[in-house]
Amino acid sequence: MTDFTPTKTNLDRAKHFLVFAHSSHALLDRKRKVLIQEMMERVSRAQDMARELQARLDEVYQLIIHANIVYGSLAVEELARTVDPLETIEQLSSSVMGVSLPRLLVEDYQLEASYGMYRGGVSLDHAMEKMVGLRRLLFQFAEMETAISRLAYEIDRTAKRVNSIEKIQIPRYEALVKTIEEALEEKDREDLFRLKIVKKKLK
Repeated sequence: MTDFTPTKTNLDRAKHFLVFAHSSHALLDRKRKVLIQEMMERVSRAQDMARELQARLDEVYQLIIHANIVYGSLAVEELARTVDPLETIEQLSSSVMGVSLPRLLVEDYQLEASYGMYRGGVSLDHAMEKMVGLRRLLFQFAEMETAISRLAYEIDRTAKRVNSIEKIQIPRYEALVKTIEEALEEKDREDLFRLKIVKKKLK
């Protein structure tokens, strides 16, 4: 702020930086608002998913309790071990205002045909189908939670940059422009005064 030469060139540069600061502030503020909107939409969807997840967890839990009573816990554990814990998952990504958000593509998991005839356990079969469906919802919920976390981080980072430009950079360049303008005006007045003196001496 103090280490400058009050010239028209420096004044033009200071004005340029001020315009750039205002432009950057507008762009970053727009980015922040878009990210907030994106995050709030995902938060709403995540809340719906959480309610559905809880309801389906409760349903599966009741089915497992029933299966334990009817077929015994050992039979249920034996069947649970036959389910492959891994699914084919392809991790992709999408971008929102430069923020990379995860997308998980999960292949449909097919239960083996032997489940349906497992000791004639139709209700046990039903419980296994529900559990497999629940895994897909868990993947979707994890994807949504990760996206929300990344958006929240970028919103906070962008808000800090917006605040820095608004509270520090813009006032700094406004003050610099004003200081240079005042110095140049003072110089012009001094030059005019000296010119008048010279003219008087020449008369």
